[in-house]
Amino acid sequence: AEKNTLRQNQTPRVPRCCVSEMRKAVLAAAVLCLACIVVDVAAAAAGRDYYKILGVSRDASEDEIKSAFRKLSLRWHPDKNPDNKEEAHEKFVEISNAYQVLGDSKQRQMYDTYGEQGVNGQNFGGPGGPGGRFQDPFNFFHMFNGGMQFEFSTDGGPFGGGPFGGGPFGRGDARQQQNFRQQSRPPPHQQQQQQPDWYGKSSKVTVLDDQTYHEFLESSDVWLIQFFHQAKCPSCKDFVHAYEKIGENLAGYVRVAVANCAQHPSFCPKDIGNHPMLRMYNTTGKPDTFVQYETSQLAAKAIVDWAVEHIPHTVTVLTADALDSFVMGSYGHVKVVLFTERASPSAMYRTLSRRFTARVRFAVVPGPFSAVHERFGVKTLPTLLAFKGLATSPHQFEPYHGALNLRDLNTFIAELDQDQLHLLRDKAQVQSQSAEIPALGEHFASAARALDPSATWLVLVPPPNTDAATAAATARLLGQRYGRSGVRVGLGSGFACEPKTAPWAACCCGGEGCAVALRPARGRFACVAAASAEVLLDRVAGGDARWAPYSDDV
Repeated sequence: AEKNTLRQNQTPRVPRCCVSEMRKAVLAAAVLCLACIVVDVAAAAAGRDYYKILGVSRDASEDEIKSAFRKLSLRWHPDKNPDNKEEAHEKFVEISNAYQVLGDSKQRQMYDTYGEQGVNGQNFGGPGGPGGRFQDPFNFFHMFNGGMQFEFSTDGGPFGGGPFGGGPFGRGDARQQQNFRQQSRPPPHQQQQQQPDWYGKSSKVTVLDDQTYHEFLESSDVWLIQFFHQAKCPSCKDFVHAYEKIGENLAGYVRVAVANCAQHPSFCPKDIGNHPMLRMYNTTGKPDTFVQYETSQLAAKAIVDWAVEHIPHTVTVLTADALDSFVMGSYGHVKVVLFTERASPSAMYRTLSRRFTARVRFAVVPGPFSAVHERFGVKTLPTLLAFKGLATSPHQFEPYHGALNLRDLNTFIAELDQDQLHLLRDKAQVQSQSAEIPALGEHFASAARALDPSATWLVLVPPPNTDAATAAATARLLGQRYGRSGVRVGLGSGFACEPKTAPWAACCCGGEGCAVALRPARGRFACVAAASAEVLLDRVAGGDARWAPYSDDV
């Protein structure tokens, strides 16, 4: 009985062969689990291709990434896609998430190493800890009334400072964003108390908030922005009066704004200190560039003078000898000439030149009174004269008798431009049937010399397969516009491009046609593509065409 009881309490023995098989099965299962984990990790690390989303290469620079994000975010903003909001929302979220990573050097390095989940803090212990996952950009990019309001995550996520990630102009950095996340955004009633009410509603200074900052990003205007940190710079309040004066002096020429970096760190440069920082944007026609005021002297006049010198313009500074050629050049365009004592164009004149850059040419004649002032009847300085585009003499001009302010001058020049356009259209309609354009054929250089060797010719060689009526009408229109400048227009035809013996063969044998300017008496020519015929004619009329020699036997 005792032996039976002992046998029942003993654990049954397993044969050695069975133990070996069990060990193999357990090992195989472990290997399989490990492989699954590796596959999951690799898949998680891969994730979405943020470079592809932004349309940049993996070695793209910070500026290229910022520029790509700015264009895509504005393009896919849901408020700009009212007929396709669902798709735009998805694209906008995807673009914002991609820039949040690639726009930050540390996040980008983490992403390049571990992939999408590396920056999310999942599996790899990335920034932000276990809770560092992407937030819906619209949690901090809230839409209202066609504008954008940033809201900031406070749950330990890896990003902050809004979907612009420090702004497309290098404003803000990871440390500022991290500090701001820790502070979080206060409720609206507290937020109103923290924002200093230094600039009233009637002020010429724009206080940047979420909506006006977005307006700045989309604007092509020139902006002067003062960045300051309220907590670091209590004395910045003393600069308010001077900055108000700056806004008043630059009103109409430059958008003057101010950004409180304590309230909006994502708007600001990362190196903002305990003094105001002044930057001008859109001074070169490129939206991602700026110039910074480097002088410590924060006097209103010094800053205004500095800002005026950085307003972009198309004003030509003329000498007395160059005035006639400027006035008679650019057929069909109004020319406005300001006689002044100033050595450089004023803010008003620079701004006008930007507004009318397509149709009106602006120039200044600086300096004291001289013979050229007497010749044009200028008795006081400043004096403005307007020369119409169809004038046949430098002395056909209209003096301006109104006030020299932006509004009145803008109206005067706009009316001149409209009158000029109507005259050109009426003239073209009257002469469209009467103008005769000689057909010079394949050997147009010899034909032009035979017809009028003393004239300057413009020979239009249309592209292959161009309708004859279209080619004749184009040549006729060029003749009407530039006939008074002494240029005769003729119509050429294709010639043998092989072998390329003609000096203009390289210009004319590309399949796009060409326009050849000829001076038979001097044996000189200039050549451009047919589409640029007016550009060449302007250069010929203005005296700045680049001539090359050719022989009479061409």
